[in-house]
Amino acid sequence: MIRIRENAESIALYGGEKDEELQLRTAFGQIWRTWWRLMKTQRRLTFFTAGYGQMATVFPILVAAPRYFAGAISLAD
Repeated sequence: MIRIRENAESIALYGGEKDEELQLRTAFGQIWRTWWRLMKTQRRLTFFTAGYGQMATVFPILVAAPRYFAGAISLAD
């Protein structure tokens, strides 16, 4: 964008607006795709870490509950 601003007169003189627009759309398209991939990856990581955090709390209770209700262990165990 800075290059276009600095060379705006030359671009207009030679009629290069369409070429410059295509280059900008390509560059910003790559930025957009990279950002979108990053957001998807971050979403998957967040779901995994949040799910793991929830399971770390619930899993021991689920594992110990049958033995507790059968009387094999006490609440302090």
